[in-house]
Amino acid sequence: MPEYAKEQLIQSVNQLKEIIEKLQNGGTSQK
Repeated sequence: MPEYAKEQLIQSVNQLKEIIEKLQNGGTSQK
């Protein structure tokens, strides 16, 4: 797998993690 593809995957995973954390924290609740 080329390096740029790995970078894109890592960024996508990090974005997903952020979304999941927001959902687990009640979604619309502001920090």
